Amino acid sequence: MNRILVVKPGDLGDVLLATPALRALREAHPMAKIDLCGDAIAPVALRGTGLIDAHVTLPRTSTSRHGSRRLTLARDVVTLMAHLAGARYDTVVVLRHLTTRAGALKYAAIVLATGARVRAGLDNGRGWFLNARIRDRGFGFHHEAGYWLRTVSLLGADDRPRPTELDRSPDADARAREILADLPRPVVALHPGGGSYAAARRWPAERFAAVGHTLARDGASLVIVGNEAEVNGRIAREIGARNLTGSTSLPALAGVLERIDLLITNDSGVAHVGAAVRAPILAIYGQTESRAWAPYNPRVSDAGRIRTIERDLACRPCLYRRHELGWRNGCATRACLMGIATETVTDAARLHLARFSSIVSD
Repeated sequence: MNRILVVKPGDLGDVLLATPALRALREAHPMAKIDLCGDAIAPVALRGTGLIDAHVTLPRTSTSRHGSRRLTLARDVVTLMAHLAGARYDTVVVLRHLTTRAGALKYAAIVLATGARVRAGLDNGRGWFLNARIRDRGFGFHHEAGYWLRTVSLLGADDRPRPTELDRSPDADARAREILADLPRPVVALHPGGGSYAAARRWPAERFAAVGHTLARDGASLVIVGNEAEVNGRIAREIGARNLTGSTSLPALAGVLERIDLLITNDSGVAHVGAAVRAPILAIYGQTESRAWAPYNPRVSDAGRIRTIERDLACRPCLYRRHELGWRNGCATRACLMGIATETVTDAARLHLARFSSIVSD
């Protein structure tokens, strides 16, 4: 295998959960050219890791009826197909569930356009275009990182668990130290936002504020992270937190999370950044299945640093359920999240701080 294309669309968390598989693939084929076809966040997250050699932009499907946007999308698709046809990949691996018929057809077109001899991926019955397959047993049967490790094992890679990775830099670490320098310990980061795909996954912002208020009263310093400027600004003002919204690069955010005592977060890309730098984490899950999407840190020495808070309900998960997409906006009651009390998260935070706040990075 000399030229390998990895097809991995998705947002920040999706990319980070693929990095153990990318590392295994790089170790198995150190001389191969490994390119990644995915969304724009991928080269930002992976810069400096050595996991990929080049990035190929995957055009995002548009639901717009605006003629010019459809024309741009069509032009981008044609450009992508022409590039893939001329890139002479001998191997392509798809790190994606074939959840819908339309999605399966899209990935079939991408894979077949490469002309690659080896075509690997998960198969739930829609992978007719693959000739090396791992059975897709549905969301949550394996963790997503585990699925991708098993998938690249078809290409001779070792599927043992590995930690996630992302871009780091000395300058970003220096910026992180500067941000936190004057804050007394313990330092708790709150992330009330979440992925843009399904805002219904977010625990109520006012409950994050209530948890922060109590922890500040206990003596914790608070920082707010994420990109939701309006909500984060309101919470920061209410509880006296340092608001880092939109003010840090991804490597600097990683540096901040590496140095805090606790991250309290929704199911989000920020949770996976925290896991990559071994932060102690409380992650709140509602619609989605934590067995599939929990922050991933397989290091035995870090057992217990990541805890998920979720309710055991028959209707969960309703998003990414078995082999289907499920309900993007959840139900009207959102009982899975609304039933998680502020006191539950506050008590868990106090226990986590008591256990881990003395052993985080300086």
